[in-house]
Amino acid sequence: MSPQLPDGISFNDDGTLYQAPQPTSPFNSPSPQPQGYNPRVANGLWDAAVAGFEGSATGLALRGKLPDVVLDPQHSKWLERLTSSATGLVFELPEMVVGGAAAGVAGLETGPGAIIAAGAGAFAVPTAIRTALTQAYEHNLAQSSGDFLARTAIVAKETAKSALVGGLTAGVGMAAKPLGALAATGAEIG
Repeated sequence: MSPQLPDGISFNDDGTLYQAPQPTSPFNSPSPQPQGYNPRVANGLWDAAVAGFEGSATGLALRGKLPDVVLDPQHSKWLERLTSSATGLVFELPEMVVGGAAAGVAGLETGPGAIIAAGAGAFAVPTAIRTALTQAYEHNLAQSSGDFLARTAIVAKETAKSALVGGLTAGVGMAAKPLGALAATGAEIG
C-alpha cells in the first residue's frame, strides 16, 4: 500500500528522485506537479510505517496533502515494504469495512456472490479514495481534504440519485416480471 509516485518521477540508482522531462504539445501537456513537491525517501522501519500511513487513503484525507515520506520500491528492504504495506492496510480498514459492507449488502441476493462483492468493495473504495485524492493534490484541484470533499459532494449526490433511479428501475422490472407471465397465461387461456 505504499504511495504511487507521480507520473514522470522515479528513483535513480543511488536512491535520489529523478523527474523525467515530458514532451509537450497542444494535445499532450505535462501534468502539473505541486510547486516544490519533493518527498523524502523512507529510510528504516519507522519511515516505512510513516510512508504507509501518509500514502493511505486515511493519511491523505487527514493530512490534506501528498506524502512527505515515500518508500523506494527498488531499493527498500523487504521488511520496510512489509511495514509500509501493513501500516497502510491498518489505516485503510475503515474505508475497507464501509466498501465491503456496502458491496456485500448489495450482493446479498446472489448468495455466495456477496462474498466476492464484499471483497471487491473492500479493496475498491480505499483505492478510489486514495487515487482521487492523489490526483486532486497533484493537479492542485483541491487544497485540502475538506476542499476535496466539498467538490465531490456534488458528484456523490448526483451518483446517489442515479443509483436510486437504477435500483428502482431494476426493482420495478423484477416486480413486473410475474405480471408479464400472468398476462401471457391469460392470453393463452382466453
